[in-house]
Amino acid sequence: MRVLFLSAWYPYPPDNGSKARIFNLLRQLSAHHEVTLLCFADREDRPEDESPLGDVCQRILAIPRPAYNAMGPKAVLGYLGPIPRHLVTGHSPEMARAVSMELSNTPYDVLVVSQRRMVPYAANIAGLPKVWEEVETTVIREAAELERSAIRRLRRRLTWSKERGYIKRMARRFDACTVVSEEEARNLREIAPLAPRLVVVPNGVDLEYYRPNGTSVQGDTLVFGGSLTYAANYDAVRFFLGEVFPLILAQRPGVRLVITGRTDGADLAGLPLSKAVHFTGHVPDIRPVVAGKWACVVPLRIGGGTRIKILEAMALGTPVIATEKGAEGLQVEHGSDILLARDARSFARQAIRLLNSADMRQRLAAGGRRTVERTYGWRAIGKRLDTLLRSVVLEARQ
Repeated sequence: MRVLFLSAWYPYPPDNGSKARIFNLLRQLSAHHEVTLLCFADREDRPEDESPLGDVCQRILAIPRPAYNAMGPKAVLGYLGPIPRHLVTGHSPEMARAVSMELSNTPYDVLVVSQRRMVPYAANIAGLPKVWEEVETTVIREAAELERSAIRRLRRRLTWSKERGYIKRMARRFDACTVVSEEEARNLREIAPLAPRLVVVPNGVDLEYYRPNGTSVQGDTLVFGGSLTYAANYDAVRFFLGEVFPLILAQRPGVRLVITGRTDGADLAGLPLSKAVHFTGHVPDIRPVVAGKWACVVPLRIGGGTRIKILEAMALGTPVIATEKGAEGLQVEHGSDILLARDARSFARQAIRLLNSADMRQRLAAGGRRTVERTYGWRAIGKRLDTLLRSVVLEARQ
């Protein structure tokens, strides 16, 4: 089939969860189909250097990401209208023209729209099967529930109300939708009961790229991987540093926390930092950083989907300690392939247990690797999306 794939990300290098998902799904689809990628690109992206993405996609069309202006006329319209403000202020006429021109020039069999950011460029297209890949409903709703400020909480609730209405209206315009977990599927069915076919296509991990390689492990070191420019990650780090880390340091004062990922624009002054906390910034290869730590901590309290950072750590043989919310949607077992915690005290207790036991670390490392090998390889996951695309195209032709 000819597949046109719309993405808000230029997905290489696959250095965050969204890019990793898109890149690996593209790679799996391209094994059987001709895939054209039409995406936004930031200034630091290098679409002119298409390898290895160029080996994956038949063609790549990259459109400059439009500048965001929170005070411009589009922002005012976004406040007043029914469409979420970020979709109004970030709308790209150039992307809209590129999608229209591409569909006019090439007889595609199916259109795949990755994430909500790209929905406006496809929702009104008729006569072509369309799949909304990765509908996310959870993170905005839960951000409102955990917001401490009454004013910001009200604002987030209003934002969620608008997002909920938009998802409900748009989902019905697609032939099928995918989500990354059963929890997200239940949420979407509640929001949009009249939505079309819904299929769970979970996140995964590249089992060859992420594998134990004998990296020497530092004792008394924890790692959190994720950009603090993402609200759910920032909340997780604030929660961990404010409520969990002091309990760990009280018993293991030599423990260090390494935080990877971008921090530009994040309010670091709002975090309770200390000399025990080290920021690496963006690293081109996360594998030696994660593999070299005693454990990976995932203290997420908001957000939906499945956590690629957990799967990557497990694949590398690094034990994971996570909140139940952080591991939501994953087929894992506490004490066998992961350690789970309900609150700050139980999180600290699990971390101290693991820091004190090399045997536990070895057992969890082996169990985590077995779990990702059994359930979360991208080849098996890509087959789910491939089967869905073939099905909607076949139905459209009947």
